[in-house]
Amino acid sequence: MKKPIKSLQIIIVLSFIFTSSSFAQMYWNQAGNFPGTAGSHISVPNSSSLDLTSGFTLEALINPSAQAIIAKGIISKGTGLSIRYAVRLLSGRIVVVTNSTQRLFSRASNPIPLNKWTHIAVTLSNAGAFQIFINGVLDTSVTIAGSLPTVNTDSLYIGSSGGSTEFSGMIDEVRIWNTNLSPLEIFIFRKSTIGVSGSGTYNRLVLSIPFQNNTGSGSFFSAMDHSDRLNHGFIRNVTAIDLKDRPSGIHQMSDCVNLSPSGYLSAPDNPALSPVTKLTIECWVYPKSQNYGILYKGPVTSSNADYGLRVISGKLTSYINNTQINSADSVKTEQWSHVAFTYFAATGQFEFYVNGKRGTIGNIAPANINNGSDSLFVGVYPFAAGFTGYIDELRITSDIKTMDDINKQMFSSINESNDNDAVTNVSYNLDGSTLSNTNDGSRLNFRGTASFNYNSAPFVSGIPHSPIINNSSGKFQSGYYLSMPQKRIPASGSSGTIKDTIEILASETISDLNIYVAINHTREENLRLTITSPLGASTELFANTSLMDSNKNLVTIFDSDNDSSQFSNRYISFGPGIKPLFDIDAIFSGSNSKGKWILSITDEVSADTGILISWGLQINEKNTLPYNLECTSLVEGFYNSSSNSMIADTIRYFIRSSLSPYSIIDSSKAKVNTSGSAFVPFTKVQPLTNYFLVVKHRNSVETWSSTVIKFTQFTKQSSYNFTDLITRAFGNNMQQVDTSPVRFAVYSGDVNQDGTIDLSDGSLIDNDAFNFASGYLSTDINGDEVSDLADAVFADNNSFNFVGKITP
Repeated sequence: MKKPIKSLQIIIVLSFIFTSSSFAQMYWNQAGNFPGTAGSHISVPNSSSLDLTSGFTLEALINPSAQAIIAKGIISKGTGLSIRYAVRLLSGRIVVVTNSTQRLFSRASNPIPLNKWTHIAVTLSNAGAFQIFINGVLDTSVTIAGSLPTVNTDSLYIGSSGGSTEFSGMIDEVRIWNTNLSPLEIFIFRKSTIGVSGSGTYNRLVLSIPFQNNTGSGSFFSAMDHSDRLNHGFIRNVTAIDLKDRPSGIHQMSDCVNLSPSGYLSAPDNPALSPVTKLTIECWVYPKSQNYGILYKGPVTSSNADYGLRVISGKLTSYINNTQINSADSVKTEQWSHVAFTYFAATGQFEFYVNGKRGTIGNIAPANINNGSDSLFVGVYPFAAGFTGYIDELRITSDIKTMDDINKQMFSSINESNDNDAVTNVSYNLDGSTLSNTNDGSRLNFRGTASFNYNSAPFVSGIPHSPIINNSSGKFQSGYYLSMPQKRIPASGSSGTIKDTIEILASETISDLNIYVAINHTREENLRLTITSPLGASTELFANTSLMDSNKNLVTIFDSDNDSSQFSNRYISFGPGIKPLFDIDAIFSGSNSKGKWILSITDEVSADTGILISWGLQINEKNTLPYNLECTSLVEGFYNSSSNSMIADTIRYFIRSSLSPYSIIDSSKAKVNTSGSAFVPFTKVQPLTNYFLVVKHRNSVETWSSTVIKFTQFTKQSSYNFTDLITRAFGNNMQQVDTSPVRFAVYSGDVNQDGTIDLSDGSLIDNDAFNFASGYLSTDINGDEVSDLADAVFADNNSFNFVGKITP
């Protein structure tokens, strides 16, 4: 599995000229606020990797708040007369220092502005050639012989280079490389978080401090080194600047892996990467061919997988202990798809999923997964075609995820803030970093031509963006009604309007509305998005706003409470959240959620197309969305045919397996209204799964649905109406109670709930009637809160007709 390694410059040029790119979200972005006071800085202890004596690159994003009459330190190895290498700011000019000597100033005609973010980079080659870059563009250069830094053991400082040199303002994305990056690499890297290790140039990164941790939990602000050299810093009187949950024009907060057949990733074995008894693999893929490897855990010199996942002739295929497991589940090319596989060693049961839908299931001989010491490989499979395309959000879990588990976090990035701490799991968000974003799992390493996409470089006009998103609450998706239509924009040709509908069964008064969209399109500035409520109220969410650089996508959450408004050419990406064009909270506040919501997307200009991957709505900032059943059923004794209504009462609803012995999966009770309707929540069901519905009233016969019901995949809803046809009940087991309109009801009179209406029920009614019993009683068959002869009539009639429950 050895792969040829090409220079990063060639890799990136080819990837941008001949491919498009894609990315995910890193939403907890932070920066450092440096007050410019004595002792305010980040200090990094000396290490061999920082003791540079050859060429280097120093880079950072800076936002100075005051003019520097005295040189202010941005990055400095050592202080004062002990500086071995440094970049400083003096009177708006960048200064490069080696061996305590100022070597090069940026041009006075190109000053660093105050209160504005600027990317600066300085390089020194082994031949003594200095270069200064401002916002990715070469400013000036000079060659000075004998200028390479000499050995020292001093600490590295960020925001200072000695007494009275403390930087005043903000600093972010500090990186040090032990090589002089090319102009193209500097230009491409300048807006990205980079935390990588592996082959080629990536192996030359010796420090990367983006000022946030890698897990998205706890205190986001951190001086953690995201390179593999572990040069972590110590924070001294520097505070956090919170940049999370908003779009940015200077930070490319997102990315994914860009692979070709000569590139892959690897990670050394650790317990989290070696599940034994239970396994779930998940990731998003955008393949460009029909034969490729996705993931392989096993020896590098042979095809002998502990576990693996690949696609053969477009079909998802897995391996357990080198046993090939085929599926009939297709993975489309040139399109984002979510793939998953689960395996349970005790039974040998496996399940395949594509886009959250369960596909092929079956069993192999039960066996624990081999706990080998071999590495994990991503984007490759031994002696098979490598992956060409993009991979995002890779997860490996030592547990069996249910279909509900897979679906409820399919569009959301997972890190330590929202993972399941009860099980061992690894989650690689791949947002410019190869670190695991949970506490388990070893770091991935780039091999061969593997890279991130660095989408901000303007080399292509269109880029496919994965639908992954999240925000600092970590709750995205769990409270959303979602749709994954994957509809072409427009439906045909190159201009026109498409529509997609989400029907919400729950009735709530709206006070807050958020709308998520994930659209890939080559020209987002040609799009108009409109949302229409069930009552017909309509407003535009987005209209003809363009992004900076080449990131032609619209993946975001429209939230009126967000502090970022829509302006063209201000942002690299609209995610993770932005204000809609008009205040949707004000427009829809007070209206009802129930009914059909319509998203309309108009492509106004021809010659470009796209795809609506997914979208959704969050009502009143809900963080959970239970499975909801809208059920309509009538109770014979409680129904009045004159008023066409029934007395409201409580009914218990059971969800049963569709397979014998029809086990109870879940149950819930709700109070039906006078129309017999109730909205019933459940917590233990699964989407897209067949169930029988059973209704039980306190004195009526247990009644089963004649057909199975399913809860929808992303809106978690189902509905069933027993009342309009007698065939709605299994075995036609209902009584007609009205002719105009025609209505059917469950039989009343099963007082003792033994499944039949007989003399024992009549005796209970007679006894209570004799004692003039009243109140909420099971013997009150007609709901008038009195047990009397009128109740006995229902029981006697149904007993005479041998009425009882009918089950499959």
